[in-house]
This record gives sequence, structure tokens and C-alpha cells, in this order.
Amino acid sequence: MSRMKIFSSLFFSLLICIACSSETESATETTSNEGGITQDSLVQNVEKPKFNPENIFDAPIVDEFEFKGDLVSAYWWEDENHANYLINSILRTEDEEGWPSAYLFSYHYTKVDTSIKLLRLVQDFEESCDFDITLEFLGKPSITDLNGDNVAEVAIIYRKACRSDVSECAMKLIMHDDENKYALRGSQYIVFPDEQQPTNYQYDLSKADKDDDIPEWLDFRGRYENAKDFEGADASFLTLADSIWRSNAFERFD
Repeated sequence: MSRMKIFSSLFFSLLICIACSSETESATETTSNEGGITQDSLVQNVEKPKFNPENIFDAPIVDEFEFKGDLVSAYWWEDENHANYLINSILRTEDEEGWPSAYLFSYHYTKVDTSIKLLRLVQDFEESCDFDITLEFLGKPSITDLNGDNVAEVAIIYRKACRSDVSECAMKLIMHDDENKYALRGSQYIVFPDEQQPTNYQYDLSKADKDDDIPEWLDFRGRYENAKDFEGADASFLTLADSIWRSNAFERFD
């Protein structure tokens, strides 16, 4: 396939993706508030996490918590909210016509003595995809205490797509600090076999230089929006979120 055909395919796919996202994102990605992980690629300005979360993927205690689908990861740590449990899972199904659907869940439970409470639920999905479906967590969750208040900041990052070509996956980073939610939303950057991964890349769309020599839609590749979500938050939150984004921004097609 020629590069011009690939770019043309990507252009129309991205236009469709943007149109769908603007209409459905608030409906598909939801966070409910119902009353460890070190990040290897932290930038220098971010302190190391205070907590030392324990991987409990194979621990019997996971069976005490309700979750849908197949378990992807599970962690335990203690902070001001007492014992915390992060349970990440994905449910995969098919509709009546045999088209696949996928549902992503991230449950944050707290436990005091024998009392279990669902503190927060993040969920997203791709439904009835008649092409190739992608919905998956990327890397490990980040559990930190950057502002030193003894309440963990919890961040997850994942990607999603229903695609029949080499168009980019949408990518989302969701971070919670107690009752506060912050998010980065954008897409991955596809690196083709004959390309080199770009260096000194600006991942914040609002700060990226516009290149008049390429189609405008290419400016979105690998970049995030919604950095303004972090206004008023500790500056280290966005620094960490940007670092996590950078480590997952590129998808290579071999």
C-alpha cells in the first residue's frame, strides 16, 4: 500500500473517529464515586511514590470483590482511606450478529475490618464492532502520593478503537486524587516500518507547532488534549500524567 493511500485511509478514519468521539465520549467513559505501582519513566521533577502497592493478582482476597469480566490486574495499598484495592478487568462479548464488544472496568474499593465500599468505578467500552476491536489497559496503574497528603493518586491509561485499517487508537489517561478527577485524551502515533520514531516530540496539542506542509489531522498523532483539566492541581500531577502518556504514545506497525 502506498504512503498516500495509507494517509488517505487514516484521514477519513480519523474524521469518523473525531465525529463519533464528540458525540459519545461522555456516554462511554464514565466515572462513578460510590460511597503499586512505581512508574519507571518518571521525569526528574516528580518524586518517587510514597506507597508501595502490592500485586495481589493471584491472592485469594480478590474473590471478595465484585468485578465484571476477566481480571487484568489487582493491587493493594494503605493510605488515609485505610486499605485500598484497585481491580482492573475487561469483559468481552458478542452481539446477536456475532460482532464483538468489549467493556473496560477499573474498580477502586476500600476495606475497613470486614466492611467493603466501592469508592470509585471507571468504565468505558467499544460495542458491536464489525472490524478489529481494541480495548486494553496499557502498562501498570500508577499509585503515588505526590502531594504528600497520605491519599493516593491513582492513574490508569488505556486505548480503544474499532478499525479496519491502520488508523490510530484513541488513548485516555484517567487520574483521581480523592474526589478530584483529571484526564488526558487523544490518540496514539503509528510508526510505520520505514519510519523512525520522532524525537523531541511535543505531546501537548495546545503547545505543538503547526506544520502547514502536512494535513492538519496529522497534528493530532500521539498528542493529548485536556491538559487544562489539571489547572489548580499540584503541578506534579500533570508532570506525571505527561510522563505516562509519553511512554505509551507510539504504536509500531511491523
